[in-house]
Amino acid sequence: MMKMGKSSGRMMRTSCLVILFLMALTILFQSYEVQPYEVQSEPGLKHTVNVTNELGDHALTIHCKSKDDDLGSHTIWNQESYSWSFRENIFGRTLFFCYLEWKDTQIHSGTFVLFEAQRDGDRCPTVCNWSAKEDGLYGYNGDEGHEGLVFYAWS
Repeated sequence: MMKMGKSSGRMMRTSCLVILFLMALTILFQSYEVQPYEVQSEPGLKHTVNVTNELGDHALTIHCKSKDDDLGSHTIWNQESYSWSFRENIFGRTLFFCYLEWKDTQIHSGTFVLFEAQRDGDRCPTVCNWSAKEDGLYGYNGDEGHEGLVFYAWS
């Protein structure tokens, strides 16, 4: 059996500690998986995105995704809302985009960014309110939904 010197033993312990540290980091980052409608990614601020259908008698279909999460397709009826909550990622680059569609005599649709950390972190610090109207999608300034600040037209 081979004997290890003091420096070899110290190097082995240091290597083991580095490996354990990297494994702990890997587990930490992999543990931030989405539960339906509640995206967890500590540390960071918690945000809620809320989309309200103001299209009258027309149903609104919405399908939202981020880089890591697919929230599925949902139908929202007049004056109903769809919302989800999540925590901003540690790099401050969280982004959710959604495909929205509604029909009258023709199909109106578009894929829109409904949360982008750099744009919306100050605009709507906890709740980002959006309203789907016949002329487009309105994003409101502040948690209370005052004044349309972001506007997307339907295609």
